[in-house]
Amino acid sequence: MLVYDVTKEKSFGNVLRWMEDLKNQADPNLVIMLVGNKIDICKDNPNLRQVSRDEGMRLASENKLLFEETSAIASTNVISAFERLLEG
Repeated sequence: MLVYDVTKEKSFGNVLRWMEDLKNQADPNLVIMLVGNKIDICKDNPNLRQVSRDEGMRLASENKLLFEETSAIASTNVISAFERLLEG
């Protein structure tokens, strides 16, 4: 899993570097999931979101990654993200 913070564009900007590190050091058949976390913060204040769901989905699609948005605090989509990754 590559996890970025949807309220911090800088963390999203690091995803490509993290992905390359994974691909260079891990099994070539590794299944990677891109996860945008902290969606709970944006639910109450949408102005705090710096990375849209569409941006995350587009990056995942372009790089053949699974994609999910989650909230670890609210337990939103966390279990389903791990289940999808394991099925991947």
